Amino acid sequence: MKPQNRREINLYLTEQQHTQIASMRDAGFTMSAIARLAIRKFADTIIPHDDANPKAKRVILYLDPNDYSILELFASKHDVSLATALRCLISQYLSVKSEAIASLF
Repeated sequence: MKPQNRREINLYLTEQQHTQIASMRDAGFTMSAIARLAIRKFADTIIPHDDANPKAKRVILYLDPNDYSILELFASKHDVSLATALRCLISQYLSVKSEAIASLF
């Protein structure tokens, strides 16, 4: 069930991104929390290159209105879709945190 006042986003991830996120979810993070952390940490940066690997894993997440509006501004600034913008931000977050994620288990 969709949380009230939250915006739903469907997102496709690469197998590697999905595996890293699965580790974080096992540690207690929700997909929405991971997206929120990525948006808040990297929304003022230049958009990283979107991974050309196939995006076979679909996830649904919910953003609060404030994070959603930040994502909308970021996506329009870089002329990409919301999903592409969020995937790039999450990819950047996972890249920076890769050692910490690997050490979780």
